Amino acid sequence: MKYFTITILVLLFLLFCFTTNSNIKDNPEHDFKKQWEVVDSLENIGQPKAALKLVDEILKQAAIVKADVVVIKAIIYKMKLNSEYKEGAFEENINFLEDYLHKATFPNTAILHSITAEMYWQYLSRNRYKIQNRMIINDIKTEQLNTWDEKMFARKILEHYQASLKNPEKLMLISREKYIYIIKEGKHTDIYRPTLLDFLAHRALSFYTSAHWGFSKSANGFILNQPQLFGPNYVFTSYHFTPIDSFSLALHTIKTYQLLLKLRMKSKNIDALYDVDIDRINYVYRKSVLENKDSLYVNYLTSELNKNKNMPVAVRLAGQLSDYYMTLANRYDYSDTATKQYRYYYLKAAQLCQKYIDKFPQNLFTPHLRNNLIEINKKSLSLKFENIIPV
Repeated sequence: MKYFTITILVLLFLLFCFTTNSNIKDNPEHDFKKQWEVVDSLENIGQPKAALKLVDEILKQAAIVKADVVVIKAIIYKMKLNSEYKEGAFEENINFLEDYLHKATFPNTAILHSITAEMYWQYLSRNRYKIQNRMIINDIKTEQLNTWDEKMFARKILEHYQASLKNPEKLMLISREKYIYIIKEGKHTDIYRPTLLDFLAHRALSFYTSAHWGFSKSANGFILNQPQLFGPNYVFTSYHFTPIDSFSLALHTIKTYQLLLKLRMKSKNIDALYDVDIDRINYVYRKSVLENKDSLYVNYLTSELNKNKNMPVAVRLAGQLSDYYMTLANRYDYSDTATKQYRYYYLKAAQLCQKYIDKFPQNLFTPHLRNNLIEINKKSLSLKFENIIPV
C-alpha cells in the first residue's frame, strides 16, 4: 500500500513543516519540534516502527494539551508510517480513524471526518474492479471492507463528508490560519476561503463534482431542471429540494453550495461570497438540462455585474461574462445565417474587458481580462487575413 503515502499527502493538501516557521512564537509545532526532528531522523534511517512509537507519544501528549494542529499532523503521520511497513495498513488506518473519531473533539472531528471520507473513496477507487460485482446481504452487519458492496462505501463516504460540515456556524468562526502549519495554502485563500468551513466545504465539493458511482442511478434521480438554480444567491439558497436519491452527487453539490452561500451572505466578505457564487453558477450551467440555460446564465452574470459594477468583484464577473461572449463568438459562421446573431460578440467581449481593465487595472483578476483581449485580437487578425488572402 505504498500509494497511500503519496495520495494522503497530495489529496489532503497537507504540508508537514518540520523546520519551517519553527521559531514563530505562536506556532503549535514549537513545543513538539525536537520530537518531530527525531521522528524525521528515524524515518530517514529506515526505522518506521521506532518513529511510529514516538508519533503515538506525540499524539497522546498533543491530545492532553489540546494542541489541535499537532493532533491532526500526528494522526496523518501515524497512517503514513503504518503504510511503510505493515500489510493491510490501509484498512487498519481507516479503522483507526473510525475509532479515534469517537474520542476526538471539535474542530478536529470535522477534519477527521473529511479525511476518513477521502480514505474510503481511495479504497473504493483502487478496488472498484473487485467491489463492483459484490452482493451484500442486508441483514449482515460487518466492518470488514472486503465484504462491502459499492453502495456501502458510497453511504460511508457521504456520511463522513456531511459530518465534516455538521457545525457550519462554528467552523466559520475558525480561521484557516489556525491550521496554517499543516494545510498547504493556495494563492489568496486568506481572502476567498479564509475559514475552516471554506476549506472543508471545498474538499467536499471537489469530491462531489469529480466522483462517480458505478452502480445504477435511481429512476427518480436528481436532475438540474429548476430555473431557480440560476437565480441570485438569495433565490438559490431559499429553494427547497425534496430528497429523492440520497446517493446523488449533484444534489449534495447543490446543498453544499446552499450551505456555504447562506453563511457567506451574512458576512461582509463580498470576495468570499462571489468566490462561492460564481463557482455555483458555473456548476449549474454545466449540469443543467434546461433548454434556456444559456439565457439564464447570461442573465445572472449581467445582473450581478450591474449590481456590483463599482466593486472590485466586478472584474471577476466581467471575466466570466467575456468568456461566455467569446464562446458565442466562436459559433459565428458567415455562411450560416443561424449564427448571424453572434457576429459581433468578440467586439462585445473586447469592450467589456477594456472597460474593467481601465476601471480596475491592479485587480487580481484583471490579467484574465487582458488575456481575453489578446486572444480576441489574435482572432480578429486571423479573420482579416482570411478575408484578404485567397484560399
